[in-house]
Amino acid sequence: MPLCFTPDSLFQNRVAVASDGQDYIVVWQSETPGPPSDDILFCRVSAEGRKLDSMPRLLCREPEGANDPQVAWLDGRYLVTWAAPLDREDVIACRVLADGTVLDPGGFWVCRREAGQRQAAVAAGSDRFLVAWSDSYEGDWDVYGIAVVSLGTVGAAEPLAGRTRARAVTAWPNP
Repeated sequence: MPLCFTPDSLFQNRVAVASDGQDYIVVWQSETPGPPSDDILFCRVSAEGRKLDSMPRLLCREPEGANDPQVAWLDGRYLVTWAAPLDREDVIACRVLADGTVLDPGGFWVCRREAGQRQAAVAAGSDRFLVAWSDSYEGDWDVYGIAVVSLGTVGAAEPLAGRTRARAVTAWPNP
């Protein structure tokens, strides 16, 4: 029988799952009624398929919208990314421990600048995460990426695809 993570909710969307090698975390976007907001929620699941959290847990509440959550595991932490809010479309991330402790309530900026950043994705490497996203910084939509170490430090962004000329890009670390 499938698990239901969201029993009395309005609209759930954009689900992502990762494992720490034993248990799992499920993250998703949720629309909540009045006052309306888009939330990023999570629930942990044991290796045996039992919910470890009786109710969904909140990572972010954005009145103007939050979307496209993604998640990866590295070095004792999950990194959850999302694009929010829709009027700025910044890339935001939050670290969560395997026990469900949220290290960055509300998140920290991975990329915050003019234009739009959308569809953030995250993957874990040997010693850091890579966050990539679609970005209209120079008018066209290109793909950018940035390293994030498991301690939450954000590195310098470089284009991963798109035009071949060099770009000056600024990224803001955890404030």
